[in-house]
Amino acid sequence: MATDGWQRTKDLVVKLWSRHDATESEAIGRELDAAQEIVVAAHEEDDSEAANAVTAIWQLRFRELVRTDPALAEELRRVLNDELLPVLEPEERSRVGSIVMRANASDNARVYQSARDMTINEK
Repeated sequence: MATDGWQRTKDLVVKLWSRHDATESEAIGRELDAAQEIVVAAHEEDDSEAANAVTAIWQLRFRELVRTDPALAEELRRVLNDELLPVLEPEERSRVGSIVMRANASDNARVYQSARDMTINEK
């Protein structure tokens, strides 16, 4: 993500977080900068494990934010779809998506769901 895109992303995330707790906004900004440095270095060193770890950490943080403040879920979704997704390069944009699966099994029924490949071995 280009420098301008990163700054816009950071500003939006800090603003969203400050709606939950304004006292955390500066710390969130610093943590985002540190995360970006790790990701940039990881990409330069072809270290996908480090980049994926940073991604996982922030996914958990956002999940916890929404869990503790459910009113932010819709705003987070709007920021992601309307503000952040458009600044990604086309190849990055194609990797972002959302899959929602729902199933209801009753009696002896089984439900198998997968967003990708699935192998089921039953006897």
